[in-house]
Amino acid sequence: VRNCINWAATLAWNGLPVCGIGGFTMPNHMLEHPLSGVYDIAHGAGLSIVMPVWMELEMNNKTDKLAKFAKEVFAIENSDKKVQAKAGIEALKNWFSKIGSPVTLKEAGIKNPDYETLIKHALVGAKSRGIDYMTEDYILDFYQKC
Repeated sequence: VRNCINWAATLAWNGLPVCGIGGFTMPNHMLEHPLSGVYDIAHGAGLSIVMPVWMELEMNNKTDKLAKFAKEVFAIENSDKKVQAKAGIEALKNWFSKIGSPVTLKEAGIKNPDYETLIKHALVGAKSRGIDYMTEDYILDFYQKC
C-alpha cells in the first residue's frame, strides 16, 4: 500500500496527470496556501478545511463533477445531481472529521483569522493563476465560511 501511495504522490505533481488537457488553476490549493503560510498548519489539514467550502461555493458551476465525485468516491446515488453533490460534500467533511482532520478554522486552532492578510495572499495566487472570479469579496466570504 505504501508503495502505491508513494507512486501516486510522485505522479501528482510531475505534469503527467494534466497532459493534453491544458492549463489548470487548483483553487483549493491557492486558497489553502495562505492558511498554512500564516498559521503554520499542515497543508493537508488546511485542504480539509477549504475543500468542502470551495465545493459548496462552486456547487452551481460544477454540479455534474461534484455529483460524479459523490458517486465515485462515496458510492452516493441520487437522480437529483445537486442532492447527490451535496451529499458527497457532506460525506467528505464527515470523513475528514473521522480521520481527525479539521473541517473549520476553529478546529485548526484559528479562532480570530486575519482576513486581510489571508485575502492579500489569496489574491496574489488567484491573479497568478488567472482565476478572475476570485475577488476580494469572494475570498472574504470563502474564509468566513471556513
